[in-house]
Order: sequence, then structure tokens, then C-alpha cells
Amino acid sequence: MSDDLLALAASTDKTMHILEGANHMSLYDGNSYVEEAVSLLSPFSREKLAGEAARQAAE
Repeated sequence: MSDDLLALAASTDKTMHILEGANHMSLYDGNSYVEEAVSLLSPFSREKLAGEAARQAAE
């Protein structure tokens, strides 16, 4: 399912990261999995969302 979503995403700025050994429930209480996911999501969010917030503030 993830492969399908990635292929359908309109943006060309996209990557997929697989948390080896994790499943959906692992992200609720598997600290090592959560830390790995956040280490990737935080920089992405800062870069992409901060730029969007600045654009919206300028309007």
C-alpha cells in the first residue's frame, strides 16, 4: 500500500523510509522506532512547513 501511495503522490520531492522490524503498533511504544521516525520527520517538517508558514505570513 505504501508503494502505491508514493507512486500516486503528485510531488517529486518524496522519499520512503522503512523502519526495519517495525509495524504500526511499534510506533506507539517502540522508543527506538519512534526516535528513528522523528529523526527524519522533524527536519522534513521544519524545512517544508516553516517555508509554508513564512509564505502564508507574507500574504
